[in-house]
Amino acid sequence: MPGAPGQPQGPPPIFKQEVRIVADDVTNSLIVLATKRDYQLILDVVKRIDVVPRQVVLEVTIAEITLNKDLSFGIEYAIADGRLGQAIPGRDPNAPLFQNRDKPDSGAGLNRLGGLIGTASRIPATGAFAVLSDRNRFNVFINALQGRTNVKMLSTPHILAADNREAHILVGQSIPILTSSSSNVAAGVNAAIVNSVQYRDTGKILTILPQVNSKGLVNLQIRQEVSAVLNGPSGLAFGNTNSPAFSTREAETTVVVQDGDSVLIGGIIDDTITHTRTGIPFLMDIPVFGRMFRTEIDNTDRTELIVLITPYVIRNRDEARDVSDDFTDRIEGFKRLRDAMRA
Repeated sequence: MPGAPGQPQGPPPIFKQEVRIVADDVTNSLIVLATKRDYQLILDVVKRIDVVPRQVVLEVTIAEITLNKDLSFGIEYAIADGRLGQAIPGRDPNAPLFQNRDKPDSGAGLNRLGGLIGTASRIPATGAFAVLSDRNRFNVFINALQGRTNVKMLSTPHILAADNREAHILVGQSIPILTSSSSNVAAGVNAAIVNSVQYRDTGKILTILPQVNSKGLVNLQIRQEVSAVLNGPSGLAFGNTNSPAFSTREAETTVVVQDGDSVLIGGIIDDTITHTRTGIPFLMDIPVFGRMFRTEIDNTDRTELIVLITPYVIRNRDEARDVSDDFTDRIEGFKRLRDAMRA
C-alpha cells in the first residue's frame, strides 16, 4: 500500500492543487488557473525562460577577385607565400598579413578549422579555405589585393538575424524551370496547355546560422553556393523541354569567432573561356579560305569568390541602438563623400 511503513516514498508534488494553463497565440500570453502559491512558482519559471533572444548583426562582404599571373594559384597560396604584403606601401614585405592570436575558450566539440587563427586553413572535401582574424587586418588584406589585381565588390549587405535563426543572402536571380505540362485531351485540338513552373535561385548564395553562447562567442554554420545556368547545348536537359541545366559549387563549414572578429572564406575558383573572332568582313566568312583572313583566340579568365563575415552580438536595446547609430554614421559619411566628389 502507498505510504505503508517500509515502502519507498515518491517526491512530494510540486503543486498543491490541479493547475490549468491555456496558451493564447494571438496575444502571446498564458492564462493560468492555480492557487496563489502555485501561480508564483509558474511565474518564476516563465520569467527565467521568457527572455528576449539575442540577435546578431552580420556584416558581409562578397567580392570577386581576378586571378592574374601573380595570383594564378589562388588567394590561399598568396597568403601563405606572403606576396600580398609587397603591394602595401610602407609595410614590411616579409611581415605576414595575418598573425596567430590566442584562441578563445570555445568549448569542446566545436570546429575551429584546425585551430588556426589568422592562418589559411582548408575546409575538408570542398577545396575552399578559411581565415579567422580581426576586421582591420582584413581591410589591409583587401587593399593589398587591390594593389595586385582587380577586386569587384558584388555585395556588402548588413543582416540582423535572431540567435539560432538562418540568414539568407542571394546575389543573382531566380530561374524558371518547367516541371510539367498538361492539356485536356477531351477539349479537342484547341485545348489549352497548362505548364507548371518552379523557380530556382542561382548566383552567389550564402546561408548563415548564428548561434551565440553565454561567453559571447558566435558559432557560425556557413553554407556558400555558386551556381549558374550552363551555356550552349550542355545547358539544356529533359529532351525538348528546354529546361536548363546548372553548374553548382558549394562550401559548407562551421566556425567559432569572437564577437566583432571576422572569418574569410575563399577557394571557389571559376574558369570562364571567351572565344574572340576578328578579321576582314565578308572575306573571313568564306569557307576554307576564310581562315586566312581571320584570327580566333580563346581567352581563359579565372576568378575567385571570397566572402568576409563579421558578427556583432546584440544583447539588449542599448547595444541595438549603438549598432543603428553606427550604421547611420556610415551612411552620412558616404553621403558627405559623394557630395565632396560631385563638388
